[in-house]
Amino acid sequence: MKKIYYLIIAVAISLTSCNSNKAESAASNESKSADRAEEMCECLQDAGLDNSITISKLGDRRFQRDLERKMEKIVPKCLLRIVKEMEEEISDLSKNDKKEYTKAFLKACIDTECTDITLDLIPYDLLGLALEGAESEINDQQRYGNEYEDYYEEYEENDYYEEYDEDVLDFYDELEEIEEAAEDAPPPF
Repeated sequence: MKKIYYLIIAVAISLTSCNSNKAESAASNESKSADRAEEMCECLQDAGLDNSITISKLGDRRFQRDLERKMEKIVPKCLLRIVKEMEEEISDLSKNDKKEYTKAFLKACIDTECTDITLDLIPYDLLGLALEGAESEINDQQRYGNEYEDYYEEYEENDYYEEYDEDVLDFYDELEEIEEAAEDAPPPF
């Protein structure tokens, strides 16, 4: 009986230590991924992403070019360094742990100040107009698509395609006969 009791205690200790290690590992991965998300945000902020950006500034071509140049100069090198660090962090993880790391990273990206800055730039009061424009575009595409389908169905119903094929084949047969006759004919002179 004592052996069973000790066996149960040993199994319980090993299970709790495994779960503890998994929980510590998951917390560590979440912490690392949150750090990487913050580093990416800092890269964007170093390149000029801040609260002073407004919709009207984004409409200014000079401002756009300056921001674009800063982004092209600073962001790729910075992001490459961060992505390399992330690759090192997940290289020894299982597939499931890599998935959890990525999910934690994406969640952390949403919680950064950069996302707040970006979301502040969305003109939510104009979303209704954007939806109306998108709906109109979809309806136009469907109308033109339906007109094309109607024309194609009429074309198939009238067997134009089959008649065209027969006419083309007949033409090629006649052309072949003319070529053969030209080869067999004596020269005109």
